[in-house]
Amino acid sequence: MDPSINKIVIVRNNIGLEIGFSLYESKFQVSKYYN
Repeated sequence: MDPSINKIVIVRNNIGLEIGFSLYESKFQVSKYYN
């Protein structure tokens, strides 16, 4: 497999993780506000 394709996949996974974490954090903050 082409290593450059591998890098793109890793970058995409990292972006997905960051989006997931930020969504999780905002959900956590919203629940903090409502409690």
